Amino acid sequence: MAAFPIETSPVEPTSVKHIPICSDPSVVPLDGASKANKTLWWLHGHPHSKRYANPSLVSLTALVRHDGLTYRGQSGFLYPVGPEGVYEAMTWDDFDSITENLAALYAQNLREELKDANRTQRQPTVALLGGGNSVEYFCTQLGLIKLGIRVLLLAESNPINALHHLLDSCDVSVVITDTKNAEIELQQVRKIKMVESLPREFIVSSAEVDYIRFQDFGDVWERHTFIIHSSGSTGLPKPIIHTNRSMMLIARMYRLFQDFEVKNWFLLFPL
Repeated sequence: MAAFPIETSPVEPTSVKHIPICSDPSVVPLDGASKANKTLWWLHGHPHSKRYANPSLVSLTALVRHDGLTYRGQSGFLYPVGPEGVYEAMTWDDFDSITENLAALYAQNLREELKDANRTQRQPTVALLGGGNSVEYFCTQLGLIKLGIRVLLLAESNPINALHHLLDSCDVSVVITDTKNAEIELQQVRKIKMVESLPREFIVSSAEVDYIRFQDFGDVWERHTFIIHSSGSTGLPKPIIHTNRSMMLIARMYRLFQDFEVKNWFLLFPL
């Protein structure tokens, strides 16, 4: 499968007025908002459009790759390292490259699952069990998404019966755990260890990842991405499924926070 084409030219508001809207058109930036803030509202087309103006931006995978090329060398986010209060910056292209490398590394352990999924045209589900607050966990999520995998995000605070219930109800074939949770018994579901050292050196290209991934049968916009779950306070936790559509449209919600200029809202909000 070929890599997603990239479009980097800015989109003018007048060029996308034909795109159907799906929310209240009266919700717009304040009259006194800065030019930069108003520009963000139109960055990917009409601020209330059902899809992005660039027809290739139909998934988080495409968005991460787009940002890696468009904002090369620019800091995307900070993450803590070493002593308390010490942070490092990760650029958009570093993030794209690291997640491609993670996709390739996890694919080595998921070769049979991906092969079977492509044979049956059924998207594979892999659970991720960890603290959820490390940059490695964050990057792992996107590495798995680049493989076309549906990722069940398990809260480590769940009791063991809740974990078993979610694994069964979501048809999980493999669980990726961080070191802290590696010894938890998970009903004989195969476990592999989370990569806890970011692979920064070049390993694969996006085209190579696309070749080994679960292929996009059907509408990519509706393909599942993440499964989160309820707390289980009224019984067992219930799965909640996100699609590319829900994640990509949620990403645009930052524009409703009109008092802030969040230049990376289109990536960081859903992640």
